[in-house]
Amino acid sequence: MHLGFNVSYSDVTVLSPVFRPMAHKVTCSRTTAKIGVKKLMIRAIKLLKIVINSAVNRLRFDLAREIVVLISGGVVIATFAYIINDFLNVQIQGLSQVMRDRFAEPLAVALLLVCAFKAGAFIRAEWSNAETASRMANFLGERPEIVRCYKSLHALLVLVV
Repeated sequence: MHLGFNVSYSDVTVLSPVFRPMAHKVTCSRTTAKIGVKKLMIRAIKLLKIVINSAVNRLRFDLAREIVVLISGGVVIATFAYIINDFLNVQIQGLSQVMRDRFAEPLAVALLLVCAFKAGAFIRAEWSNAETASRMANFLGERPEIVRCYKSLHALLVLVV
C-alpha cells in the first residue's frame, strides 16, 4: 500500500490497532534499502520453517488423537483395498488387458483431478485466508518480496508433497 508519504507510528495512535502495523509497514518500506536475493530467500525459508515447526508442534500436542485417527483411517483404507483387490483378481480376471487399461485410465485421471483440486485449495487458503503466516508477516512489516517468495515456496511444497 503506497500512500505517497511517510507515516510514522505516532500519527496513527488514535486509530484502531488493526491499522498500526500498516503504518509500520509503510514507514519500513519507504526507508529501508533493497535487499539481495540470497537474503530474501533466507528470510522466506525462515518463514516457511516457522510454519512447518508450528504444524509439528500441533501434531506433537495432539499426538494421541492423531494416532487414533491414523490407525482408524488405515483400517478403513486397508479394508477397501482388500475388497477392491479381491474384486479385481476374481471378477475382472476374465477381461482382456486392453479392457482393464480402459478402466484404469479414467480412474487415474479422476484421481489426478481430485489431487489437483485439493492442492489448489491448500494454495488458495494460504493466499487468501486472513489467519495465515503470510498475512501475519505482511502485517508485521515484512517486505512484500519476502512474502511473495514465501508464498511461492509454500505452493511448491504443497505441490511436491
